[in-house]
Amino acid sequence: MAKRTFVTCFACILFIGLSSAQKTETLVENGVQVIRNAKDPVPKKGTILKLTMTEDLRIGEAVTSEESSFARLTFVCIDAEENIIALDGKDMCLKIFDKNGRFVRRFGRRGQGPDEIQTPVGMMLSGGKDIVILDSGNNRLAFYSMDGVCIKRVSLKKLQPYTPVMDGRGNFYCCALEFADKVTLKLFKFDQEFNLASTVSSLDMPKENEIPPPELMEQFVFQIGEKDSLVWGINSRYELNFTAVDGRLYKKVHRAAVPERVTRDLLVQEMKKRIPSRPIPDSMKVPSFYPKHFPFFSSLICDDEGQIFVRTLEGFGSGHARYDVFDANGIYIARFDCPENEEIVAVKKAKVYSRIRENEAGIPVIKRYRIEWN
Repeated sequence: MAKRTFVTCFACILFIGLSSAQKTETLVENGVQVIRNAKDPVPKKGTILKLTMTEDLRIGEAVTSEESSFARLTFVCIDAEENIIALDGKDMCLKIFDKNGRFVRRFGRRGQGPDEIQTPVGMMLSGGKDIVILDSGNNRLAFYSMDGVCIKRVSLKKLQPYTPVMDGRGNFYCCALEFADKVTLKLFKFDQEFNLASTVSSLDMPKENEIPPPELMEQFVFQIGEKDSLVWGINSRYELNFTAVDGRLYKKVHRAAVPERVTRDLLVQEMKKRIPSRPIPDSMKVPSFYPKHFPFFSSLICDDEGQIFVRTLEGFGSGHARYDVFDANGIYIARFDCPENEEIVAVKKAKVYSRIRENEAGIPVIKRYRIEWN
């Protein structure tokens, strides 16, 4: 567990303002508010903003016991009291730490019994406190209290959903494949008992023999925003949609971004990272069915102030990940870089929580940073 304060800061995290010639355009199209942002951010109040992220907590590296380390850091959630909940996908257990990083308790184990976990594909919080595991192996949603008691179980009804999120009213949003004459990826909304409420959107999937790597796949990216709205987009275009609880699309946010081109050099670089010993023939080319460009973004996080942090694929393969920040009105206000192996999983109470599946020593780590805007 972490017993000391870290003072690591992200350097060179500078938020660059636009020249006066570049503007953000706001209009209404068919009753929907549309915000068109330029390529670069517009700082608030006409100033240049600098963000300082100071690391103040780290869990996983300073191993003092089995409880304070992870075999595989699969999911991380932060509750209303700033407790940190981690799901270890190898040991198949939940570990809870208080806001100071002190270990509180561990529960759960692999299995098919009433209180056991088989194949978790998502973890959420119900009402900001109860833990919800989407367990596809046991075909159910399992609700746990913070002390490890299984409150209830809800059947998935033979559906195989993944990447779930849950709003404050108990509604679930998740993706699932639908097989018919063609394979379709759908973004669904379900009620508290996992009854289908609506289909938000759908995507046609590529043919079985023309599937590109996951990094290049067209897919849905989504999170719960203010007032239980669904903030979602399709990663092949830089557009965020805002859907109210009643299903009404009320806002769209665009950014004039230029996607990274898919090149042989980038593909070779990624292949060498994953399998260094694998030989790569000189004749290797980018397959014709691959998209010409990388997706615009891979994930998004909505904080408790209505801001949205979008992880882009700008500079793919450069060793860093770039995040765009939009304010509660959808204005593109800032951008910053963080290490490529760190994935932001939550932003709450002016703190950023990140997950590192493996650091340089191959150890899974949770980090927390304090945010300061200057």
